[in-house]
Amino acid sequence: MIDLFDAEGPLPRVMDDVETRRKDIIYASRSDRAVSAHRETHNLRRAVLALWDALTPEARQDPHLSALADLGCTTTMHIVRLVHRGEADELACKDYEFSSASFEEHRAAGCRDATRRLADPSWLQPVPPDTGVVIHDPPPRED
Repeated sequence: MIDLFDAEGPLPRVMDDVETRRKDIIYASRSDRAVSAHRETHNLRRAVLALWDALTPEARQDPHLSALADLGCTTTMHIVRLVHRGEADELACKDYEFSSASFEEHRAAGCRDATRRLADPSWLQPVPPDTGVVIHDPPPRED
């Protein structure tokens, strides 16, 4: 998952910085809410199957309960988050500025970030069986 806006950042120094940070926080919080909702839903689907597994063989014969079990799943999703940290000279118009220079800078930064994350594949570590979604957040911001 690639976040083009960073919820963390330095304190604004001038009014242009205030608008830039406002946009970063607004857009980043939308991403956070989407990930949280996805994690909650998927973990509930895992819980459905755990409850199904706990039923007696007789209870599993109930067609209604069987249909509910179909809502469950066994997959574990790993979401590796990359966050565009931005450049010091980015302007408040960055949410609608699509110049070739801006695009190239974003592409190069994404390639660097992805390469760095692949060097530390924490998503290969075992996870508890009731965990449906694992979020791998980026390392803390280095200011």
